Amino acid sequence: FGVYCGVRHRRVTALDLRGMGLVGMIPPEMGNLSFLSFLNISHNKFHGSLPFELGHLRHLKVMSMRVNDISGEIPSSLGMLQELQHLDLGYNSLTGNIPSNLSSCRRLQVLSLHYNALSGQIPEGIGMLPLIQVLDLTGNHLTGSIPLAIFNMSSLQIMRLRDNDLTGNLPDNLCN
Repeated sequence: FGVYCGVRHRRVTALDLRGMGLVGMIPPEMGNLSFLSFLNISHNKFHGSLPFELGHLRHLKVMSMRVNDISGEIPSSLGMLQELQHLDLGYNSLTGNIPSNLSSCRRLQVLSLHYNALSGQIPEGIGMLPLIQVLDLTGNHLTGSIPLAIFNMSSLQIMRLRDNDLTGNLPDNLCN
């Protein structure tokens, strides 16, 4: 239940295990599911850190792990996911900086890292994501100013940055 395989190769292409009451750590071997394009393990009780090996999932388009108790830093290997369109790690206990190489995920449309304990500045490269529609960084410990490039993202529809320690002013031409 919740495991889907491709017709042609008979390999796992999707894991939809949301809300199943699963407990434990995310195994590094999950990075061996080379045909995986959809991964949703939201609303469970996973803990521990995100394995670096998740960056090997080169076909992955959707990664949703919201509402768990995942801790540690976001692995920089996620920046290698060139097909990734939707990344939701909200409502966890993630710490450290937002990896700057997430800007390499050029197909990213949703970046949702809300309600964690992330710190540091918003990476400048986030403003260079050409297809981003939703940017939700609410409820972290982010500091510094909002990169000006974010205000020039023509595809951006929703931006949530409240409940951080951001400083600075919004551009005068924001609503033009």
